[in-house]
Amino acid sequence: MVDPAVIAVDEQTKDTFAVAAAPDAIGIEILTTYSNRVNVPVLIAMGQRDAYFCGFLATTCTEAGILTDERPYYGSAPTVDSFVLPTAGHDLNLSPPRPLPAHRRHGLGH
Repeated sequence: MVDPAVIAVDEQTKDTFAVAAAPDAIGIEILTTYSNRVNVPVLIAMGQRDAYFCGFLATTCTEAGILTDERPYYGSAPTVDSFVLPTAGHDLNLSPPRPLPAHRRHGLGH
């Protein structure tokens, strides 16, 4: 259960993302090698109901699909895992809980 006060603060402080800024924000990842410099295990978590990154900007929102799309960006990471939270949109932290996610079973995200 999420504390209603937390939801209220989230609603009051949420920000917008200007579509005009998208080329710069997305381009930084494509044109630089920041992700390739990561040399620790990586967990990519996504909400299945994320309207931006599941469908609009991504081809698939399954754990296998995310790995196929994202693994090449993390060439120096020893492992890359993915986790899709079916009940979540773009804000994973305030989504209803589900059974123990894969990253916890594998010792990540403590």
